Amino acid sequence: MSLLNAKQLVQNAVRLEENGERFYRRWAEKTQDPASKKFLFHLADEEVKHRELFQSMADLVTDLPMDADVYGEYMAYMQGFVDETLFNEKVYAAEMAEISTLAEAVEFAMRQELDSVLFYLELKTFVPADQEGMIEAIVKEERRHYADLLRFKKELTA
Repeated sequence: MSLLNAKQLVQNAVRLEENGERFYRRWAEKTQDPASKKFLFHLADEEVKHRELFQSMADLVTDLPMDADVYGEYMAYMQGFVDETLFNEKVYAAEMAEISTLAEAVEFAMRQELDSVLFYLELKTFVPADQEGMIEAIVKEERRHYADLLRFKKELTA
């Protein structure tokens, strides 16, 4: 029996939100359109709120006993998901370098928001029951971000 490092998963969520904030701020600073700039800064500010919530959760979660044979592969999946996906600038450096328009940036962000939803739904399994509601609230916001980005993308291409 070993421990499932729930704190590490929550800290990964903090990192995810930091990466998302940087991405949105970078594109907000690049765009000249005031409405687009406002929208992207709003998304960046939302990521800050999520990061702060996860930072406060990191002190509350405790590592859980786990059977390494059962959860070892699952933890490898979770760590790989964080390391190889989700606004990971090292992994996506080449793709981000190819992003030259705001529409392309929005498409990239939409994929990242969907990946975030998946990660947070998985993360919910590892937090205390009284914190599941907080995770679900963030999932709901990430879904809303996706829908907002989709509407924004349609406006850009209209």
